[in-house]
Amino acid sequence: MSEIPILNLIDSNFLGGSEKYILGYAKRTSGSVKTAAATFVNQGSERSLFSQALALGMVESLNIPCANSYDPRQVTNLIALVRRKGFNIINSHGYRTNLTGLIASRILKIPIVATFHGWTSSDPKVRVFD
Repeated sequence: MSEIPILNLIDSNFLGGSEKYILGYAKRTSGSVKTAAATFVNQGSERSLFSQALALGMVESLNIPCANSYDPRQVTNLIALVRRKGFNIINSHGYRTNLTGLIASRILKIPIVATFHGWTSSDPKVRVFD
């Protein structure tokens, strides 16, 4: 049986709980799932998660270029990435990626799995997404 290509979509670029989850997930499913992780980046973004992932050799790290969190090109760039790499599933981690991934998955007609890592409701914007 061949590996299932899954794109883990995450908004943050630092190595926190959600990012460690993705790395652990890749380690546990090695051989059955081809794990890649993508994040939205603009010029000068920090990439510690991807440095760690590349060092472990388990996760392909990918960038989705965008100017800022509200750049509409992030959806079209995500769609282009999924098509180019042939992912069968999007696994989103976080409110921004849940929304962006949902739009892309509907256009691509592929499944999306939204993984929630906690409800913060830290500000009005986050409460709307939650």
